[in-house]
Parts: sequence; C-alpha cells; structure tokens
Amino acid sequence: MTVKLPPPRTSNQAALRRLRPVISAQFPKGRFVAIGDDRILADAATFEELDRLLRALGRKPGNSLVLQVGAELPDYVTIYL
Repeated sequence: MTVKLPPPRTSNQAALRRLRPVISAQFPKGRFVAIGDDRILADAATFEELDRLLRALGRKPGNSLVLQVGAELPDYVTIYL
C-alpha cells in the first residue's frame, strides 16, 4: 500500500534534499535542525530544545522536518500507518 504524504511533508523532504549540503557545511555533527516552509527554521543542541523553539515560533508538531546533522538518513522510507 502506498500512502500519499500531505503537501507540507513532501515539500519539507524536497527542501531537505536541496538544503542538505548547506546544513552539513554550516552546522556541527550532532546538532538538531528543523526545516519548514522551504527553509531552515531553527537549530539546537538537543531535540527537546529544538521542540521548545519550534513551539515558540508557533509551529505544530508534524509541520516541520527535524534531523540530526551527521545522522545517516535513507533516501526513501516507508511509513506504515
């Protein structure tokens, strides 16, 4: 079964592919970075800190893509709902 992701998720994934070289060059390994609205929204040393920053910006969980710099990420994943 294939699930079509809602537009914010697919646009965030496209932004990640485009911004990955910038993120790797500008942020140290282990840093957490949030992407949304086709740009880098915030970064923090921990996921919890980043979550607080995103909530302060009025972002709802699930509307941003969060990654840890340097973590190995597959190009594609299958999400079972």
